[in-house]
Amino acid sequence: MKKALLLTLSLLSALLFSACTKIDTAQIYGEWYWAWNEIPNLSVDGSVTYIFNQDNTLKIVTYDVFSNKDYTDDYTYKLDSEQKTLTFFNSDGSTYNHFKIESFNSSVIKLRYIVPTDMVEIITLKKQAD
Repeated sequence: MKKALLLTLSLLSALLFSACTKIDTAQIYGEWYWAWNEIPNLSVDGSVTYIFNQDNTLKIVTYDVFSNKDYTDDYTYKLDSEQKTLTFFNSDGSTYNHFKIESFNSSVIKLRYIVPTDMVEIITLKKQAD
């Protein structure tokens, strides 16, 4: 009986610890691409790359295959490792996008729009190979 109780308490404490674990914010720095192929029924002729910098600036580079051009938008971002949210801000400080972080590691980030869009609920970003 004591072993079962001890095992239960150990599992419970491990679950609580993992739920409260902060995100290593340094893992976000660098280039990430939007993994479109994980969204059913979505066809895209181009790409979107997110470039997160250590100074909390963000570049979103959209490539259009038809015009063969890149379009770059500049933002700032805030990664809240305790609340597990990621927010993008326009240059005037207004919120551009606000996400709940579903999962986060050094190679994949899954983000859920806090205010859902008509197109997608969750986006997956994958780390660009160095």
